[in-house]
Amino acid sequence: MAMFFEIPHSVAGNIGKIVKDKKELFFQKEHSPIPYYISGLISTRWNKLLYKSEDLKKFNKYRYHIFMGFRYLIEDTQFQQNFLKNPKNYSVRTGDKRENCFEKLLGVIRDDDLLINNLSTAIDVFKKLDYTGKRAAYSPQVTHEYIKRLQEFINKDTNNVNE
Repeated sequence: MAMFFEIPHSVAGNIGKIVKDKKELFFQKEHSPIPYYISGLISTRWNKLLYKSEDLKKFNKYRYHIFMGFRYLIEDTQFQQNFLKNPKNYSVRTGDKRENCFEKLLGVIRDDDLLINNLSTAIDVFKKLDYTGKRAAYSPQVTHEYIKRLQEFINKDTNNVNE
């Protein structure tokens, strides 16, 4: 939910309340299970990596923000809620074929080096925020600033590639 619905500040606080209050948004019959699987898989992989990385431990409180940032770094087209019903639409044309962003996310999550590299980049962008406040993990302002910083990072990176 945090990863795709951009509400990491809410999920960090009380996931049960979020599921109850926003149940009409997710876990619907017509939704593809793939985004839910991706969210669970990245969470599982994160938990396994925690034992190996001090940097991840420092940011565990902000893991839902980091998962959202990870998605931003991998996707080629911005996620929209209708992709839950039509996962094929969450794709971009590359050459003669379409590349599905869900499949791309899965591929990166399953590759240890790519996963760690992209999580590290998401954390590096997050470090540019003022996240030291006691309740920063629950702050919508931190989420919005993080999204802004991610977009700036992605646009800067894209411009450097095109130059």
